[in-house]
Amino acid sequence: MKPILFTLVATACYSVCNVLLELKFAKLNALTLMIVYASVIWISAFGMRQLVKTDDPSFNFPTGTFLILAIVLGLIYATGDWFFVSAYNHGGDVITITSNDPARLQSTLREKLAVEAVTVDGTLRLERPRGHEFVPQLIEAAPGLVESVSVGKPTLEDVFLHVTGKRFRDEEPNADPGAQRQSTRRRAG
Repeated sequence: MKPILFTLVATACYSVCNVLLELKFAKLNALTLMIVYASVIWISAFGMRQLVKTDDPSFNFPTGTFLILAIVLGLIYATGDWFFVSAYNHGGDVITITSNDPARLQSTLREKLAVEAVTVDGTLRLERPRGHEFVPQLIEAAPGLVESVSVGKPTLEDVFLHVTGKRFRDEEPNADPGAQRQSTRRRAG
């Protein structure tokens, strides 16, 4: 029962961290966040070691082979943390563009601005630092091709889309894309 409870507590802690990463720490790069994490862990570990004064051998600092293994394990965790934090924090904005000719717009962006956009559900999506400054360049590079542009911070759906190439809720194979968009608009508005 104890492992299950500990797993549930760990899952709750990671869930809170995911939300905070997405909402509050999107401006910081992954290395800065890792330094903050490591500082908190070191301070907590040192404080707990001072608090729990015991002769229990499991509280002794590792030496020899165990020290090397502990360092390797720490490097593995640090690498995993870097990938975890990087997955949620690209340091840029997601720009979503609708166009009457997405393929032509995608080609124009590639040729004129050296930007690779991805087509998702008939819209183009790309990620850029300081996306609001990129929008005027985008409009000038593709006159008449851009119908609308939106700029926002990456969300968990953007990460999912980046990793899998699909939305959380992909359409059924025989569904009409126009009907899907209309039903989404009706719910939203």
